[in-house]
Amino acid sequence: MRKLLAAEFAIWTKPLGSVTEADAMVFNKDVRATLINYLLLYDQIIIPTQNFLVVPVLRLVLGEEAFDYLLSSKVIVLARVAHSFGYAGGGSGLIFYTVGAGPKSATGINLAYLSYLQVDKAIDQVLEVTLPVSTADRKKQLAKILNDNVVQVSTEKLGNEVISETYADIRSSATFKEYFGLRNKGRPLSDLLGIKKDQVRMYAPEIQNDEAPEIDSVLRVAFQNWILGIAGACDALEITGGPLSQDVLNSKVKRYNLLGKGDQAFTEMQSISGVPDIGKGFAMDEISIQQIIKLRESKEAVQFRKWLERAPVGETVNETLERFVASLGPSLVDKLPLKILRFFVTTGAGLLLPIAGGTVGGPAGALAGRAASTSLSAVNTFLFSKWFPRQSPKLFLQQLKVEHQKASQTKAPLVPPPSRKRSR
Repeated sequence: MRKLLAAEFAIWTKPLGSVTEADAMVFNKDVRATLINYLLLYDQIIIPTQNFLVVPVLRLVLGEEAFDYLLSSKVIVLARVAHSFGYAGGGSGLIFYTVGAGPKSATGINLAYLSYLQVDKAIDQVLEVTLPVSTADRKKQLAKILNDNVVQVSTEKLGNEVISETYADIRSSATFKEYFGLRNKGRPLSDLLGIKKDQVRMYAPEIQNDEAPEIDSVLRVAFQNWILGIAGACDALEITGGPLSQDVLNSKVKRYNLLGKGDQAFTEMQSISGVPDIGKGFAMDEISIQQIIKLRESKEAVQFRKWLERAPVGETVNETLERFVASLGPSLVDKLPLKILRFFVTTGAGLLLPIAGGTVGGPAGALAGRAASTSLSAVNTFLFSKWFPRQSPKLFLQQLKVEHQKASQTKAPLVPPPSRKRSR
């Protein structure tokens, strides 16, 4: 099963902007397109969450019926992490913590506390204060779907791993050693300068701390390990959307496919086969979520995901596309030198349009143009052959093209207003 941790859909608890971020995601066409492509590319999409603010986003983007179906069938899974992490003074260093209401706190719903409530209470509150507005019966139905299908990540185990991994990453990096040695030479990583004994700094990348940039660096590395830890807890071998730096990931890349290029390769493969980008089609209201689900569950889509799953760990976009071109069947492209094949792949036009002879200098340009033109008819002829291999992704891409053409005259409903009903 292809599992993806889609970290770009996580709306983390932070001092400023969590709800505003949720609102913005609803109308972001790139976000909508990416979500749809992930539905076609992966068997399961895991979205990490603290506060469940992604719930109104998914309801508004997908619609109620599709939301219920995709969560109930565990195509989309919410992985709940109920703690946050920070850096404490007085030699404590990295810590995990929760926040709760004090004896004098105001009563009522407070979105800032959603991250630390029990799952059922957090779900009830997010349904109460966000759009779409729901009846009492609908809230009960949604609460049951969410409670039954949320995965809770063990914070105690995750916290210990994040702390140890973060310190190990910093100590083993020559870049980090040099940076931390400028002001904190000889000091333990748990007792850096720039914080008082009674202070705790939470991870908030949108707020710059000029007095203790090293502490911010520790928190950034910890956040990367936090994402990796959530992926590991959910058995997700692919991660997208996390701010993962090469310095931190060099020692981890053998365990995870962290390139996050699958969606890009999929879009380029659609282009190569003359298929409009289906994710963008959905974002532009040219294809409905019902048609997307139909495509996702087709035999061709299942075979396509299995084909992608066979990709070696760390495969690049070009390598994915080369495997795709090879799977299309006999054509002159398959017989070209690798250098020419790479040129076709990266231009995204190898099986669409003849490449002008001047694009590549000398005889190679003429050969490329003739091959691209000839290969198009060769592939189209071979496509309808009864001997065409059943597991080739070409079949799925052909179906994508047909479904997109069917939907070209059907407009999906307009997206409702932003996800916030009211703030407290």
